[in-house]
Amino acid sequence: PLGFAAGMLDRLDTLAGYFGIGTKVKGSSDPFGLRRNALALITLIREADLDVDLEALLRAAIAGYGDIVGDAEATLQNMLAFITERQTVMLRDEGYPYDHVDAVLAVHSAHPIRARKCLDAMAKLDAVQVQDLAEQTKRMQKIVKEPAAAVDESLLDENERALFELSGAPARAVRDQADQQSFAEALNGSLSWIPVISNYFENVMVNDKDDAVRANRHALVREVLTAATAAADFTRIEKR
Repeated sequence: PLGFAAGMLDRLDTLAGYFGIGTKVKGSSDPFGLRRNALALITLIREADLDVDLEALLRAAIAGYGDIVGDAEATLQNMLAFITERQTVMLRDEGYPYDHVDAVLAVHSAHPIRARKCLDAMAKLDAVQVQDLAEQTKRMQKIVKEPAAAVDESLLDENERALFELSGAPARAVRDQADQQSFAEALNGSLSWIPVISNYFENVMVNDKDDAVRANRHALVREVLTAATAAADFTRIEKR
């Protein structure tokens, strides 16, 4: 445990220091071995099977440099993006489909252990259903543009009831399962919604002329979309 801790601290401190003074890795040029440090950090986390939050760790590492780091938040985002790129390369090299990797890292990039668990769960899903849910989530994502408040049940018509029911207990269950790393249950829960989502779009004009009705429908679709992509962002899945 002490060796893992020391190894992680060393990599975190190195990355925070170089990124904190604006060092950037471009192309094949990496004179300070930042890619190597990022890969070592991810490998240590995996080997120790530590369900850590990289964002919290990186934020703490940056804070250790105090005023030397001019823009802590920008530094954090740059580091997270850099480490996500390294995870992407590692996971694709391990044989996971590239779009599955993108879908999972869109949600779990700060949690390397969860990312792999979720990818393993995705590998067991029915490919046709994955494609169907990807199509429906992309449809929801494209149509929901307006900001909207919570759903007003009194504005719903009969054709919206089934989707509204999903936004309640089923949506909470999927989000809770994703949080608890029960990825198989969360993913299969989302897949089971495909008929309801499809039926909704066949029978409901989301962009209604009435401003209140339109905003309410946007709010409902957004709630279901958020839950459907809680474990993995299916909008990243490419059509086959």
